[in-house]
Amino acid sequence: MKKVLAIFMAIAMVATMFSLSVVSFAEGETEKTSISKYLGTASEKNLGLMYDRKLKDVVVDEAQGSLSKPWNLHVFNPATEITDNKISPIYPTVGTMIIDKVNDYAASGEYSEVNIVLTASAEAAVMFYGLKGTAESPIVIVSEGTTKKSFNNTATEAPAITLVDCEYVTVKNITVSALNNGIVIDGCANVTVEGVDFSQVGYVDYLTPVVDDAGNESINAMETAALVEKGSSVLVGGDCTDITVSACTFTKCRAGVVVDSTVVEEETEEDADAPAEASEEVAADAKGVAIVDCQFDGMNIAAVVAVCGEDITVSGGSVTKSGDVINADGYDGTSAAAFVLDGAKNVTIERVFSTDNTAFIEAYDATGRVRYNVSDRDGSSFVFADELLVYNNTFVNTTSLELNAVVKNNIFSLVIGEKVSVGEGEANCYYWTSKGDRNSIRKNPRFANAYTGAEEGVSVRDNYILATGSPCIGEGVQVEDDMGSVDFYGNAIGSTHNIGADEGAGAEATTEIVSDFVDFFNYIFAVIKNFFANLFA
Repeated sequence: MKKVLAIFMAIAMVATMFSLSVVSFAEGETEKTSISKYLGTASEKNLGLMYDRKLKDVVVDEAQGSLSKPWNLHVFNPATEITDNKISPIYPTVGTMIIDKVNDYAASGEYSEVNIVLTASAEAAVMFYGLKGTAESPIVIVSEGTTKKSFNNTATEAPAITLVDCEYVTVKNITVSALNNGIVIDGCANVTVEGVDFSQVGYVDYLTPVVDDAGNESINAMETAALVEKGSSVLVGGDCTDITVSACTFTKCRAGVVVDSTVVEEETEEDADAPAEASEEVAADAKGVAIVDCQFDGMNIAAVVAVCGEDITVSGGSVTKSGDVINADGYDGTSAAAFVLDGAKNVTIERVFSTDNTAFIEAYDATGRVRYNVSDRDGSSFVFADELLVYNNTFVNTTSLELNAVVKNNIFSLVIGEKVSVGEGEANCYYWTSKGDRNSIRKNPRFANAYTGAEEGVSVRDNYILATGSPCIGEGVQVEDDMGSVDFYGNAIGSTHNIGADEGAGAEATTEIVSDFVDFFNYIFAVIKNFFANLFA
């Protein structure tokens, strides 16, 4: 009997250990488990960290909180006076002891990660100052359980979550909506935003008419506030390094990820009631921003905006229906596109599926590369960046393109008769447009599954795989020493190159390919249309 009881107790201990801990260790290392020392709590007015009464090693400062109610941790609520706890206003010094304790756990080296667990949703504005995790023990702000907790900050003009001077911090598996900015990252290093769902952040509906009491219809007026002040789902400010936004969704927001080093003046006690104003000072540019496998749908202005910044990478994911700001009353010509670059350096945009956007890209004085993307049914793009490399992209069913850049190995299968203007062009394929350049071809690229839409078992993304015998296979050129590891479809990049986003060897066609005779007729039509367009331009 004792033997049976001992076995049962051993099994129970193992089960408990796996249910409470996240194990992360390598061979030869001491086993480390995650630690959840603090639990989050929330109300309509504030969100804080609650002391876990089961842990007796935390020293409680009665001046900051008690065991019976939550400590207020860096609540930032400038537009709404906080009266529930007789705190108005709250400044960055609040909660310092708690931050220090969290940092001590991370620095101890005993844990694979230190979790700040959010146990409730909140209509709140929260600011974390000085969280310092380590590469071996990051601090993770995460929802409790499988249900994502919601930061629905629709009552104030503050960002929902602000991270200032933080290192090795991850925010994951929550939802965010806000009147102004969603998550602001300022002066931080090695911060990750992972699996966060953003919706309605700074969004204005410019498409649906507003009906007044008299039955008159009107369109919302354009929002003119700068994105650094309002409307960024994720705002990466100055002095930031190694920031990652991965596997996030952005639905009906003013903008997705914005990299902007403009400094916003901090509030003081004297002007706490006054809104912060943008300063002319500029902090050091953000460096090392990665946006990986994110989905953007229905952005007012853009999915990604990079104003200055360096080493910015967008890899994978999709962008759909961005740019409805042009329908706003009083539209002032503000850039609207899937991607807007203005002075950003060493940018990489690759393997993105872009469709039904006002434009695929607008770029000014930027450097880097735009490669292995598919732009389908997008509007007119404008690029004025002599050093930007635009190569191995597939543009289909799009309108006119003005690409004053280095433009090579691209397929331009535009709406019949639309024009393409390039800067330094080479080895491109022009189909249904009269433009050509050195070593380029004017032929049907011959897609294996061209323009068939979404069929059962067939993704729209697969529409633009090259068919066996395509004139684009093997006709590309080497554009730069390192042209990446894989193309849009996951094919390895070798020493020879195709034209377009598909570097494969060709696939069997699943649809009938247009005959050469029809191709020739369409080409003549395009030439005539472009001739008259230029004549009366």
